[in-house]
Amino acid sequence: MKGKEESRVDWKMETLPHSKQMDSSSCGVLVLKFAKHYLMSGEVTRVLSTPEAIGLQRTEIACELLEHQSNADDYCVVCSMLEADPESSMIEMVQCEFCLRWAHFGCAQYESSLVKYLCDKCA
Repeated sequence: MKGKEESRVDWKMETLPHSKQMDSSSCGVLVLKFAKHYLMSGEVTRVLSTPEAIGLQRTEIACELLEHQSNADDYCVVCSMLEADPESSMIEMVQCEFCLRWAHFGCAQYESSLVKYLCDKCA
């Protein structure tokens, strides 16, 4: 923009003290736990990377995902989006008779309310 002074931010990179990964398969668990701890407390030193700790952390992550899985049922089983057309004020969806998940009319190529709908995964 003309006449405005440029806003500039200098980034400082540093490595926080943290426990090291002890295997070749726990990086995802550690990244999630480091992020959560950092956002909550500003540090990551309490995240442990022992095999026992990783096992417990995997279970915690799985429980959190299961706890929030009901939110996924609101999304289209075909496109995985909540709204097929964000410009539209109305969302038309049809429910699969078998798995009870929802699909947008357009995604399901659904035209008649007289026809029972089965999603591709259940058909």
